[in-house]
Amino acid sequence: MSGNPVAPHDSFGSFSPVSSVGNSGALLRVSAIVFDLDNTLIDTVGADKCAFERVHSTLHSNYPVFPHPSHVTDTFKMLLSSGAELMSVDCDDIDNSASSTSTSSSAKQKSCHEMRFEMWCEAVERNIPPDSNAKKSLDPSRIAALCNSVWSKTRAAGFNIAPQDAILLERLKQRGFKLAILTNGPKDVQQIKVNSVLDHLSPGIFDCVVISGEYSIHKPDPRIFETVTQQLNTTPSQTAIVGDSPDTDILGGNFAGWKTIWFNPDKRVCDSLSRKPHVEIQSLSDLALVIDLNHAPQKAL
Repeated sequence: MSGNPVAPHDSFGSFSPVSSVGNSGALLRVSAIVFDLDNTLIDTVGADKCAFERVHSTLHSNYPVFPHPSHVTDTFKMLLSSGAELMSVDCDDIDNSASSTSTSSSAKQKSCHEMRFEMWCEAVERNIPPDSNAKKSLDPSRIAALCNSVWSKTRAAGFNIAPQDAILLERLKQRGFKLAILTNGPKDVQQIKVNSVLDHLSPGIFDCVVISGEYSIHKPDPRIFETVTQQLNTTPSQTAIVGDSPDTDILGGNFAGWKTIWFNPDKRVCDSLSRKPHVEIQSLSDLALVIDLNHAPQKAL
């Protein structure tokens, strides 16, 4: 999510790039801007942190039998990370764990929500002290249900687009840019996040939303990028991807022939040539510094 607030104003006006933001002196001329979801439009890592802290507090208050509630949440994180391949969850969705393009037949029979509940059950069972007198009377599934509910609700409450970023999107749309979301992950998981973003924006602001789980192909596979350009009716050279992951957003965008904009608020370093973006920004408001806002998108078609 963008970290720096945007000063309110009536229009974008004219901007020129600055060396600390763009990697080149030329403004990008595009007609469509495609946004990654996790840790670009929404602060997934921040939402995860708050959710796990809430679970920790809940266990500490309600189940003192757990001397170290953090062990339960740490076990769940480990299980969630190892289960990423089965669920094909976006790498940004679970503390930067690796994602996979494959999904087993057994995983397909269960929703991600069901799988996560089972992971909470296992995390609870593993961490009940073996010598506890309460072990026989405890119902791990009930405790797991509480953990899952607290975690899911707290996490979902954090899937909000920042007000300044919502304003930015509205103004980009007013300028005539086509806007889209391209996100890795299962449909049932990512759609909740998409809906949270849409709740804070004007209806129809995105021309398309592509969730990889619906297509069984994932970023950085160029085919998922081609799916977006087909739905937007644009060409690769007219389309830009804005994302935080060099391994999925930037690498895939480069392979697909898109303009690539690395959203890098933490100022990470990436030396890989294939993952080198056209430009780098530290906040979404910096898009005004790297995209030619005075170039009518419809003229670029």
